[in-house]
Amino acid sequence: MGFDDLARHMAGRDNKKLSTATSADQLVAEAAEADRRLTRQRNLILGPVLIVCGVTFGVLLYFFYASQSHALSRPDPRNDNTMYYSISAEVLAVAMVIAGVRQTLRGLRARQIG
Repeated sequence: MGFDDLARHMAGRDNKKLSTATSADQLVAEAAEADRRLTRQRNLILGPVLIVCGVTFGVLLYFFYASQSHALSRPDPRNDNTMYYSISAEVLAVAMVIAGVRQTLRGLRARQIG
């Protein structure tokens, strides 16, 4: 089975049409359009997922810090009574939300243009 036969078979199996480009320029234009479409779809999926994960992580950090500060309000001589902050975790949560918003806006903007 040659490559063309295999490509027709795979395209027919997925109910997709095989490229009908007659020149390399048309083939490149079809590939660029498919890339734009897939990038837009990826941005619209990844963006909200990052926003939800960042907000969830931020809420978990808030509850962790709240429980630590609540424990500090009742001094205990058996432990050192210190509160630990994770600056990197806070930066990660904020960065996830910012990246998610950027991805979502980029996907929405591409949808309006295309």
